Amino acid sequence: MTYEEAKRNGICAKCFKKPALKDRALCETCLEKARVDSRITRKNLIELGICPLCKKELIMGSERTCPECRAKMAERQSKKRKEHPDIVREQRRRSESATYTRRKEQGLCTRCGKELTDKRFFTCDKCRAYLREKDRAPIEKRERYKYNLCLFCDNELVEGHKVCQKHLDVMQTNVSKARACKISAKSEEYVMKLSKYPTSTLDKWRESLNLTEDESEIYDLLSKGKTIKEIAMQVGMSTRTVDNRIASIRSKLNQIGVTRV
Repeated sequence: MTYEEAKRNGICAKCFKKPALKDRALCETCLEKARVDSRITRKNLIELGICPLCKKELIMGSERTCPECRAKMAERQSKKRKEHPDIVREQRRRSESATYTRRKEQGLCTRCGKELTDKRFFTCDKCRAYLREKDRAPIEKRERYKYNLCLFCDNELVEGHKVCQKHLDVMQTNVSKARACKISAKSEEYVMKLSKYPTSTLDKWRESLNLTEDESEIYDLLSKGKTIKEIAMQVGMSTRTVDNRIASIRSKLNQIGVTRV
């Protein structure tokens, strides 16, 4: 009996005795033996520094396959993902499910495969910490100061500012180097005029304005007589950004009829 005849008749094409598995040419015993032989052959070829796929090209260092075979596999996978995306997703789901089950039975971390220190969990301490951090909702930038976090990193704030000492030093350097032309003369003049009005008048105007959170904060500092550079330092923005916010405030004041400022 030939290989093709055995395959057509549903008989193992190696031992020609037992029935073949579904969608396979071999029986369960012969298939497991072929897998063991394949693993041994692969291991021996890698130890000899030969690619286990093509069995021709040499591999270097920690490589498992040669560059030519890796390129061919990547091309095949890319083509398969484009032509049969649903099949690829299903194969990946099955593979991940089988890996999860195997690691769970062996008492290993189901995520990274390392040995568990606490048998009450299915994941190691490092993976649990990573997953907790991943699931945690990110803090919006404008809300970071409420948690005593710098706008740009996770360091603690300097009192009276929204940034840490490191970024405060950077901002001080940048502000001191900022050229006068970067801040419009119109904004500087506007800041001086606005600071001369009494607080009661500014509060009355504010009730009619639809200010954003940033504009509202800058408006409060303007009413206290702060300069653009001082505001930039305190709110953690560049002088250019503060200049743009002041221009927006001026436009909104003009819309409610406050044009004499």
